[in-house]
Amino acid sequence: MSLQFKKIILVSAPLLLIVVFTAIPAFVYGTNHDSSSLPTGTIIPNPLGDDVGTFEALIDKLIQNIVLPIGGVLITFFLIFSGFLFVTAQGNEEKLKTAKKALMWTVIGAFVLLGAAVIAGIIETTLTEIRE
Repeated sequence: MSLQFKKIILVSAPLLLIVVFTAIPAFVYGTNHDSSSLPTGTIIPNPLGDDVGTFEALIDKLIQNIVLPIGGVLITFFLIFSGFLFVTAQGNEEKLKTAKKALMWTVIGAFVLLGAAVIAGIIETTLTEIRE
């Protein structure tokens, strides 16, 4: 393949994927879905659960059920990995430097994760207080 053809593929492939993934739902679900076309008494359930009805509840659910569990697992993994780097360094200054950097960035990531949860809680509380 020529270089020009590769460039065209690299540029057009993401655009094609975007078009496909936005057009397919329109064809599958149609464009004329309004509540008058639904059978009487039909209730469309909320896929996120009944407790997610506001933006604050959505953010809270995302942080509590996705960000914190995945982040906790990643932090645990990288703490263990940092310890492994310290053990395998065996006094080698370059490897110790790498292990210290890994530990430092793991701790920074843990603080960022904790900070995100705290900031989300503060924003949720503030928005709740403003509404009342």
